[in-house]
Amino acid sequence: MKKLFAQITTRSLALLLLSFPLFFISSGLKEIHTGKKLRNKGIVTKASVLSVNTRVSTDDDGDDTYYYTPTIEFQADDGLIYKKKLKETTHPYRAKGEIEVIYFRDDPNSVQHNHYKSLFGGGIGTIIVTIIAMIVLISMYVGWNKK
Repeated sequence: MKKLFAQITTRSLALLLLSFPLFFISSGLKEIHTGKKLRNKGIVTKASVLSVNTRVSTDDDGDDTYYYTPTIEFQADDGLIYKKKLKETTHPYRAKGEIEVIYFRDDPNSVQHNHYKSLFGGGIGTIIVTIIAMIVLISMYVGWNKK
């Protein structure tokens, strides 16, 4: 009976641990899918960069990484002017500059910078990091079971 309980517990734990990577991979795929839909069906227009919030992160080696969060303004197909804060990114923006944005016709608040990294980078990065983490964890698990 103890052996059966141990097997059930081990399998349940394995399924639980597999659900985390599957969640992250599906989130990454969803982001990539949304980017593809925007590229295929979105409306492209110019936007003015009103302001840029800059954040600096310093790693253990003393290297700085700059993160930018632009606030933009654009006129949508419906004639209305929208003001929106875009996602934080390492892509540099200049206040008072102009960028190309893309949005769904029925949802101007879906606006994103029409740039490959903005549309697909987060999803691709999430999937790559998740796969690497899975490989490392599986390698550790196999190593522990050999002992």
